[in-house]
Order: sequence, then C-alpha cells, then structure tokens
Amino acid sequence: MKTVSCPRFLPSFRLFGTVLVVFFLSGHGSHSAPERIGFSFKNTSDFRGIYNVFSAFRQACLNQPVTPDLAANLVPDGYKIVTSLFHLFGEDQGGSRNALILSKTGLEEDDFAGGHPIVSLTMPGDKRPNGRCSITWKRGWDYAGEHVPKVMDDTAARLEAHTSFRLAAFLTSKPAPSFQRAERYSLYSEWATGCWGENVCRFSMLTQLDPKDGIHLMLSRKGVLRDGTQGQK
Repeated sequence: MKTVSCPRFLPSFRLFGTVLVVFFLSGHGSHSAPERIGFSFKNTSDFRGIYNVFSAFRQACLNQPVTPDLAANLVPDGYKIVTSLFHLFGEDQGGSRNALILSKTGLEEDDFAGGHPIVSLTMPGDKRPNGRCSITWKRGWDYAGEHVPKVMDDTAARLEAHTSFRLAAFLTSKPAPSFQRAERYSLYSEWATGCWGENVCRFSMLTQLDPKDGIHLMLSRKGVLRDGTQGQK
C-alpha cells in the first residue's frame, strides 16, 4: 500500500516577516470577543466537514488565547464541556479541569463514531502562556464504496489550497513536489496565520484518508510569534 506524506516542517523565519506584514495589513490579527461555535454544514466526510473544522479552529484557537472561561463561551449548541479524563474514560478519576473538551457526546469513542468535531483546550502554564488548543475530527465515509477513492484523491490534492484560503494561512513546511495518487494518504503540514492582537500563530495539520476508516483531521496551534524576529512562545 502506498502512502503519501508531506515533508516535515522546515523553519524559515525570514518568511515570517512577510507573513506579519500581510496579516497586519489585512486585519486577520484583530482580536474579537469569543463567540459560540456554530457548524455551517453537516459534518459530511468531504470539504463540508473540513470547513466546519476550519471554522471551529479559527474561533477556538486563533481568535484568542485559552482562558478559564473560554470553553463556556465557545461551546456549540448540543455540546457539553467535560474534562479530558472524562472524555477518555467516562469518569474524572479525581482529575483537574486544566484540560477541557467540547464534546457532542461527552466521550471520545462516541464522538468519533458519530463523526463529531472535538475541541480540546488546555489552560495556560509557564511553558505555554497562551495555553494549547486543537480540533480533532474523525468520520467514516458518507459515500458508497466505489466513490470513496475519488473523494480521497480530490481531498488530498486540494487540501493545502483550501487550508490557505479558508484560514488565510501561509505554508511554512516544505510543499510536496507534486500530487501522487495513493490507496491511502497521511498528510502533515505546518502553517502560520494571523491571530489575536498583533500576533502570528503557528499551527500544524495532520490528515489521514483511508478507504476503510474514513477521514481523520487534526489541527493544533503550536505557538505564537509576536513579531518576525522573536521566538515561539
């Protein structure tokens, strides 16, 4: 079985100065009050579901840093707030509320089975003053088996372009030299985009497309650059 993957992140901080100028002029770095996440489309296993994930990532991870009250402001209709331990095991086991999950069902296994996006928020700490934030989505194919290869090929071929457009993002990992069809795909890339205040956030995207298992997409905020010369926070 052939697997296609994007090359790993190659840092090029000279590019971040250009990114900052672009996003400051375009206004993508402006801060706004947190708003409840809403999904514009049904979470179908194609670009409709992917757009929902992009939108949730922008609202949860790029519009503001993580704060203790953020989960309550973001939680979508029909979702609940649980701790990460409860989400994994069905009970808190005496855990703290340092890591919160916005979950449709309350349990990771059930969220994956239902194809619901999961929002993970980790409170700020000494090493990560802005906290951690990620969106994870798994869903089986909503298509008959004979149509799955075409959907997979189309998704893999156009994903970087849609990421750049939908998240106003700049690719910082080395782009793949050309698209090659495969029986399954494992795609990894890293990006930069304007975030709250006058910042640029780095984020990663991991995508797996499998004819049997469906689509698995994870976007994670990696750090914040305050300007083009300062390091990651």
